[in-house]
Amino acid sequence: MRRDRLDDLGFGADVPDGVRVVGPWWVHEAALDAWQARLRGLVADLHERDPLAAGLSLGAAREGLDLPDPALLPAVVDGAGLEAEGGRLALPGHRTDLGPAEPAVAEVERRLAEAPFAAPEADDLAALRLGARELAAAERAGRLLRLAEGVVLAPRAPALAMRELARLPQPFTVSQARQALGTSRRVAVPLLELLDARGWTRRLDAGRREVAR
Repeated sequence: MRRDRLDDLGFGADVPDGVRVVGPWWVHEAALDAWQARLRGLVADLHERDPLAAGLSLGAAREGLDLPDPALLPAVVDGAGLEAEGGRLALPGHRTDLGPAEPAVAEVERRLAEAPFAAPEADDLAALRLGARELAAAERAGRLLRLAEGVVLAPRAPALAMRELARLPQPFTVSQARQALGTSRRVAVPLLELLDARGWTRRLDAGRREVAR
C-alpha cells in the first residue's frame, strides 16, 4: 500500500514489524518474499525452456510478476539472488547450454585451432546452422569471439594477432596486417578495431597503425 493512502486512512508514521518501505510503498515482507520466489521461478523456467537465452528481460520480469508499481522491481531483484547484466536476469553461475548448436560450435573451434584468423564465411555458418542467436550464446559461454556481424574467431585470436603485428615494421597498414595474419580484409578490419579499442594498437591516421608499446 502506498504511504499516502495509509495517511488518508489515519495510520501513524511508525513502520510495523514485517513491513518494508520501498519508496512510497509499504510492502509486507511475505509479499516481497513471494515476488522474489516467483521471479527466481520465472528465470529458472526460461533457462530450462530456452537454454540459448541470455536471461529474463526486466520487461518480462515486470509482466510475469504483475507488480502494483514497476518501481518495486529493483527491490524484488535485489533480494532474489539473481545475476543482473545487460538488462537481463539469470541464475548465479548459469552457463549457457549450447544444446543442438554444440557440435557446430565445436566444429568452428576445431577449424580456428588450425587457422586462427580464417573466420568462417557466411555460407559456412549457414551450413552449420549457426545464426546470430547461436553465435551470441557461444560468445556468452566464452567459446567464440564475435568481431562483427557474422565474423567470429576464437577468444585467443586477439592475443595471437598481437604476436604477429609486433613483428611488423612499425607503423603498418591494414594490408600488411592482413598479410601477416594470413586473413581477409573482412576479418582484419574488425580485428584491428578491437585491438584499437583495447589499447593494444594505436591508429595514427586513416591508413596506418602501430603496436602500443
